Amino acid sequence: MTFYLASFGKYPFPGITKETVNDKILHAEPEMFMLESASEECKEFITLCLNKNFSERQTAEQLLEHEWM
Repeated sequence: MTFYLASFGKYPFPGITKETVNDKILHAEPEMFMLESASEECKEFITLCLNKNFSERQTAEQLLEHEWM
């Protein structure tokens, strides 16, 4: 989420209260409309970073090897 914030100036899970944001992190899909202007490699990288499924999520080491990096 830090990368998304640094790249687009907002979090992928917006909300007014901390509780709302936390609920969205756990139960909602990230808002990806900000990625419309990003390259395909960037979109793929962010999608990999925000994968909620632990068994499918890449490690930091794997992400550092991504072609966009």
